Amino acid sequence: GSGRQVELEVQGQDVEIERTVLEELADPLLHLLRNAIDHGIEPAQVRRDRGKTPWGTVTVGAERSDHELKFTVADDGAGFDLDALRRAALGCGLAVPDTDAAVAQLVFEPGLSTAAAVTPISGRGVGLDVVRRRVEAVSGQIEVHTRAGLGTTFEIRVPLGPAAP
Repeated sequence: GSGRQVELEVQGQDVEIERTVLEELADPLLHLLRNAIDHGIEPAQVRRDRGKTPWGTVTVGAERSDHELKFTVADDGAGFDLDALRRAALGCGLAVPDTDAAVAQLVFEPGLSTAAAVTPISGRGVGLDVVRRRVEAVSGQIEVHTRAGLGTTFEIRVPLGPAAP
């Protein structure tokens, strides 16, 4: 195996989700889940060396409010290597944003390759740009929050139409 031990937590199992939305978002959510396990969570020995539990935790959540659905996929892994993202962006001719929060959003840019860097977006061929397109196809938005050494959270928000009477 990958030398990774992962505990999966699922929150919001009782949230009602329209079938069409779920069909559109099932693959993007699975992709984010695989990314978190394959790239977010460090191998057990690396985690031990960093003073963490040998197993990582990935949390998948769903919440519903009157006007939107919110899905989260979070891991307590290494977080993004933001400097590697900056270098990759420069190498692709992209403008590099001023803030770390904005730099993290670069993971959704098509063709951004950080294969040389150990980040949650290296490899796999299908990129997070495809995930973003699928989310936008249901009028949703996706963003990512990352903290070095502490982990990464992807958040998908999908607006709900007017409630049926």
